[in-house]
Amino acid sequence: MRRYLLVLILSFLTIMVSAQENRQAWERYYGELSMVEDMDQESWQNVYDILSDMAAHPININAATREDLEQIPFLTEKQVEDINEYLYTNGEMKSIGELAMIPSLDYYQRKLLECIIVVGESGKTKPLNMDNIAKYGQHDITADMRIPTYTRRGDKSGYEGGRLRHTLRYDFRYGNRIRFGFVGSQDAGEPFFKDKNKLGYDHYSWYFNLNNIGRLKSLVIGQYRLSIGMGLVINTDLRYGKIASLSTMGRTSESIRPNMSRYEGSYLQGAAAKINIAKGLDVTAFASLRKMDGVRLSNDTISSVNTTGYHRTRTELERKQNTTSSLVGGNVTYVNSGFRIGLTGVYNHLSKVILPNPALKYQRYYPQGDSFWNVGIDYGYSNGWMTLRGETATGDSHALATINSLAINPGGHVEIMAIQRFYSYKYANMYANSFSDGGRTQNESGIYLGMTWKPDYNTRLSIYTDYAYFPW
Repeated sequence: MRRYLLVLILSFLTIMVSAQENRQAWERYYGELSMVEDMDQESWQNVYDILSDMAAHPININAATREDLEQIPFLTEKQVEDINEYLYTNGEMKSIGELAMIPSLDYYQRKLLECIIVVGESGKTKPLNMDNIAKYGQHDITADMRIPTYTRRGDKSGYEGGRLRHTLRYDFRYGNRIRFGFVGSQDAGEPFFKDKNKLGYDHYSWYFNLNNIGRLKSLVIGQYRLSIGMGLVINTDLRYGKIASLSTMGRTSESIRPNMSRYEGSYLQGAAAKINIAKGLDVTAFASLRKMDGVRLSNDTISSVNTTGYHRTRTELERKQNTTSSLVGGNVTYVNSGFRIGLTGVYNHLSKVILPNPALKYQRYYPQGDSFWNVGIDYGYSNGWMTLRGETATGDSHALATINSLAINPGGHVEIMAIQRFYSYKYANMYANSFSDGGRTQNESGIYLGMTWKPDYNTRLSIYTDYAYFPW
């Protein structure tokens, strides 16, 4: 009996060490392509969650659709095209080593892909029925806890909860077609099973996700993250910094995906679906109803919406979920022969009126009122050596915001990218999240120029310069 117990423990430790080594591998390679300091904390956590999930559940490269490859956050549009072209021209990959045959992938991108893909047979999708779902579905339960070895000032006086930060996750998935689960998260200092958290955790996230079922490309019910166009109308998912933008050559990640993050700031709650209407024509519809933390001025007014998600002190607990946001929107996108054009519209209503403090100059043009609408058109063209993307938007403020990027691969080992943006100081949108120097999609004009030189397969030199101007 002791021998069997010892074998079980050693097997468990071997699996844990293997998983840890794989996690550390992709973290190391991704660190060579980007910098943690170049992204805000929530965006980095989202990238971490995406790559951790892909490392735990690798993509079958031979069965991957274009949409599957576009979910990989570090690939450029040209690299997605090159992978698809290689598979179309040469047939299924027989080994991961064939990635070296795709010239646009450098050493670190190839090593990263090796951590998150497998080489399997295409066209071997199992029928979608309850027997297969029960037999081949995978259950994952993850728990983590951070125990501080120091004492914070708030631990002695101010915080209403304990010193521990902990998270519990349950996730079920059947291939890449069905997924559901929940996340419970608790920050240090927040009450646990008391006060406003009588159900335990301070924050819960749940989701149900379907992918690639007939004309239905994606459906998420519950909490989700959404990115459309270049983020001027709506983006509650990733926002790349200057180094990461150069690594991806300005590609934006358009997606609907479940919210599996412990962060509470930028998710939507309700339902979102993307449907293929005809060849090249996709329609996306979404709706959200969620509680938010409003910085209270009176019973009916707030000065702003707090997105930190912290509920540690009495003041933070009093404003927890005191405001309701109701949002509806949609997008129509047509793609054909490298050309793309899309139209997006969003309407958002708050249960309380936002009244920014007029005495603070930086808040003078913050969103004001309880109802907001925004509409934008995104456009693009891509071929073997050039990718042009852009989006222009406006809203009830009648101000303009536009961003345009051009990525060029003239051949050889050089890639060049430029990003121009103009965000009027009057442009107001609570859900906009695009490339910027000041952190807001408002009150900024700028031009970004970057270049990457790859003198050989193992060497990369990146350089950029960015000029930004803030008129207000």
